[in-house]
Amino acid sequence: LMEHITKENVLQAIERVDTEGIPSRRSSDSYDLVYNDIAYPPKYIISLAGYFSNTGKFIFGSKFNFRRNVRHPV
Repeated sequence: LMEHITKENVLQAIERVDTEGIPSRRSSDSYDLVYNDIAYPPKYIISLAGYFSNTGKFIFGSKFNFRRNVRHPV
């Protein structure tokens, strides 16, 4: 599910969140992705990274189990 996402896609997603913010319903409730000492909601970042990937499609949080994929390297 996340094999098409690159590190660059994740960084693009983080940049988008830094610019536009995080929608209230997409905040993190258990885990955070930490980059440059800033916490981000991992499911939202991965969703946006999917959009920036070569598929151009958002990955909806209901489509994956983040705990199962937590060690996926990007």
